[in-house]
Amino acid sequence: MRLPFNELPHHLEPGLRNWLIHGVKPGGFLTAVITNDLEQAVVRMDIFSAATLKQLVLWLVNHAPEGSYGPKALTAWPEYLRALERQADQAEKEHSYE
Repeated sequence: MRLPFNELPHHLEPGLRNWLIHGVKPGGFLTAVITNDLEQAVVRMDIFSAATLKQLVLWLVNHAPEGSYGPKALTAWPEYLRALERQADQAEKEHSYE
């Protein structure tokens, strides 16, 4: 997955990278933004996150894969990543039998 992580606010990049690539649930602020929960995002943001909220949301809309954010993302995205991993494992097994 090639995403322009360098365009993210520096302090949020590791959490979002782990979420998008590995399905690891990020901290409270990022989780709220990912699930489109504005109230919780505002409650959980610090001064640095507040200054970059618009940039983060625009990055998600313009670059994040479909299904990696939105109200159902916390369950749907990790399931999707596991399915991709199973497919890769199956393809590797099939290739090794040839």
